[in-house]
Amino acid sequence: MFRSRPARSRASANQGAVSAADTPYAQGVAAFARGDLETGRRILLQSLQSGPVTLDYVLDVAEQLDSVGFTAEADQLLRRAVDLFAHRPQAKAALAEFLAAHGKESDAVLIALEGLQAHPNNLELHAVAARAHEMLGALPEASHHLGAILAIDADDLEANQRLAPILERLGDRAGFIRCLRRAVSLTGGEDPDAVTALGIALSQDGQHGEAVDLLSEVARRRPHVSAVRADLAMAQLAAGDVREALAGFTEALRLDDQSAQAYCGMGLCYQQLHRWHDAAEAFRRTEALAPALTAGPFNLGLALSELGDREGGMTALLRAAALAPEDPEIREAMESLQMEPAAPPGPQDSPNLPARFTGDLKTFQLADVLEFLRVQNQTGTLVLSSGHGLGVIRLVRGQLTSASAPGMRLAETLLRDRVLSADQLRRAVFQQLLDVLGKLSIWRDGGFSFHPAPSPDLPLPAIHFNPQAVMLELTRLADERKKAALPSQEDQ
Repeated sequence: MFRSRPARSRASANQGAVSAADTPYAQGVAAFARGDLETGRRILLQSLQSGPVTLDYVLDVAEQLDSVGFTAEADQLLRRAVDLFAHRPQAKAALAEFLAAHGKESDAVLIALEGLQAHPNNLELHAVAARAHEMLGALPEASHHLGAILAIDADDLEANQRLAPILERLGDRAGFIRCLRRAVSLTGGEDPDAVTALGIALSQDGQHGEAVDLLSEVARRRPHVSAVRADLAMAQLAAGDVREALAGFTEALRLDDQSAQAYCGMGLCYQQLHRWHDAAEAFRRTEALAPALTAGPFNLGLALSELGDREGGMTALLRAAALAPEDPEIREAMESLQMEPAAPPGPQDSPNLPARFTGDLKTFQLADVLEFLRVQNQTGTLVLSSGHGLGVIRLVRGQLTSASAPGMRLAETLLRDRVLSADQLRRAVFQQLLDVLGKLSIWRDGGFSFHPAPSPDLPLPAIHFNPQAVMLELTRLADERKKAALPSQEDQ
């Protein structure tokens, strides 16, 4: 639990060696081990009343209590430790670590910063402050605290390893590579994961010679690992050595014929060689093996468009857009395949929908477009493209089945990750649709396009919603917010 603290021997002045079977601590731990939680809790808490105790002992007891679910008791005990050992920064570090582990990251930051005011060079406090800030998404603050650790001890391996990906996300590639180099140096080049990370980073930075050398050495040491061979081949491809890269990906697939990375790399090689049929097949295999990654459907869409299959290319890009609605490359590729803008037909026009229709978000509101698709009983994908990113809405026979927007994806893995009843799942999907469509309905820049499904007579899925019902609920919620924002008569 208290990851920022170094390992301690479980001993204290008044308790003796805790490994002895007759100590209260050992008895409490043994009770936990046999499932007698209440007895273990009582013994450990009573042991704290038998005389003066050390901070280490208090923290050990709190950790044991928390490990079996006595979270409230552990919380109280850690706060008492902070009061009893106010001069010890370890007490605040342990409390902050506990709070961060239990989803109270903001409280953890406050405790850690309070401790740092009195102990500005304490590595434990900086470490837990960095962790809590990172959990909150405050990457610059996390970087600051990890940097403070390295300013005190530049050879802190964990701090270098933790700071590297943060700097990469912040766009500091030079700092990212610097931390990786230090990690490789500190491990004497014997950690293949560290060397691989550095090699990949150097390749992405354009330092191809050193990248290939490093990854070649890893491949020499681990000749039977497919991912290692694929990493090297990717670096060779980035360096422009397409033939050598293709041979490398072929070898990676020989070692593991289910490697999505190798298939994707092979597809990229075929792209550069203008072997578009081979590229498309490789990207199909990539998507089948790794459906959650955008690389497969995105590159498949590009390959199919080169082969003249604009509909197939757009369909693949739609799948990529559903995975990453905010990706500018996907949006640009889709816009390049769009047909000339054309207004959707009105209710009085022919019910036969053209192969694709597009429109302007300034002219047509989302509610009207969805109503048109409902009336026409259409099956397919409606794509909204604007400066905000991409919105993707799927319909089957005029009914809404899913939607996604930048930063908001339909939880396709709800059933896999959580045990939900049918009613719970239906409510969760409905709420997600409300959130996404509420966001998309206020977009006014950009356009939309509808792409009919190849099989328009698909059966309705178990969970679907009438667009009218969803949009009416959105209107009702908007009216409630407006009324809540208006001052009451008493206030006027």
